[in-house]
Amino acid sequence: MQKKISLLTRIWISFCIVANLAVIVLGAVAFGSGIYEPLNSLTESQQMLVILPYVVMLAGYIVLMCGKKAGYFIVFVAAIINAIYSLSISLWLPALFCLLNPVITWLLVRSRWAHWKEIDEQNREIRKQLAAKYKEDLEYYQQKSTSDKSNTNDNLHTKQLKSRKVALFLTIFPYTGVLGIDLIYLGYVKLGLLKLITAGGCLVWYVIDIVKIAKGTMRDVYGRPLK
Repeated sequence: MQKKISLLTRIWISFCIVANLAVIVLGAVAFGSGIYEPLNSLTESQQMLVILPYVVMLAGYIVLMCGKKAGYFIVFVAAIINAIYSLSISLWLPALFCLLNPVITWLLVRSRWAHWKEIDEQNREIRKQLAAKYKEDLEYYQQKSTSDKSNTNDNLHTKQLKSRKVALFLTIFPYTGVLGIDLIYLGYVKLGLLKLITAGGCLVWYVIDIVKIAKGTMRDVYGRPLK
């Protein structure tokens, strides 16, 4: 079952996604040109530490847009860390932006969490039923396997299912999501290397994979759903 998000919340989350993308792009430009004076005194590593939380917040808002409560906690942790760091180096505007983000988001989404919890419980029950059916089908398939081809497919079905939570973590975390580690974990080695070479498809591929895994439409290399 799909989780519903109010129109106002969708507008706010969409605004935050665009705003974080803008901060990432403008921050990269400002680092190279020196047009924002407070950034001029920072080292390259400090500049990267300023931008990295915005990438994580961007991923968090995408997950939240898919109706996942975990998205808010990702946004909250990244925003607080960035606010503290920004204040320590006297970047007042980024700190204010990071502090307001989770507060406004909380006010908009908290009323929907009880509804989301009910849907989570229903989806959990559906997944249990599907897992039980998958186990029954597997046992039936194993009993019927009499040829080499059947034995090969049997080995395929007995492979352990990949964890959806692990895949989502690897996708959201920039250093693994942009570098294609998430796809390699799911068995897509060539696609993972291509994602690495293209830096997550210039973040487009990175965002698409977050949405697919968060919504549960991503499959492993064998076409099986993630557990």
